[in-house]
Amino acid sequence: MIRQGLLKFQFQSFEVPCNVSINIHCQDARKVVVRFLNEVESRKNGSKRSVNNGSHFEEVHEEGSSKYYGKSYGSYDAVFLDPFSPLKSPELYSVEFFKTLKVLMKDDGMILTYTSAAPVRSALVEAGFHVG
Repeated sequence: MIRQGLLKFQFQSFEVPCNVSINIHCQDARKVVVRFLNEVESRKNGSKRSVNNGSHFEEVHEEGSSKYYGKSYGSYDAVFLDPFSPLKSPELYSVEFFKTLKVLMKDDGMILTYTSAAPVRSALVEAGFHVG
């Protein structure tokens, strides 16, 4: 199609304006959400508690955890969700997971993902996202 002139590709490049701040976090979403939920729980139950972070336990102090996660509430513009399929990683497509992401995102924040499966769209809507 390219040779026939029916299709062409164009490369565009531009700089991000200097007044725009971009922070990229590339982590296993399950670990991020577990840490966030542990922080929320520790705030509910007092200033200090033990938390199981998978391979070890650590003591979390409210001041220490808020240092890392306190500014997370409502601060993300976009989440690029690229886990394995919903069949392979269902916990990353659950209503509970999406509700947690919703708390972390700005009111007009977006989740971008490759999947368009009906159960995933339904979970997004139930968590408070608009699916368009």
